Amino acid sequence: MAQLGLHEKPCGVLNVENYYDPLLTLFDRGVADGFIYPINRRLVLEETDPERLLDLLAGYTPTRVEKWIVRDES
Repeated sequence: MAQLGLHEKPCGVLNVENYYDPLLTLFDRGVADGFIYPINRRLVLEETDPERLLDLLAGYTPTRVEKWIVRDES
């Protein structure tokens, strides 16, 4: 939703005992293969410690992400 410009809220993953490693690896693979822009990958904050994740979320400053699909208005 943030990638589409519908909100600027942070998204956090609490990766306890590396549970979400496969998901995060998928995101990283998407970047490596050119399916996800690195700036969009950074929209997902990750941490293993709840307090540090809350700090990341509290300190989050949204980055303007340009839409990757633009309707041709011509």
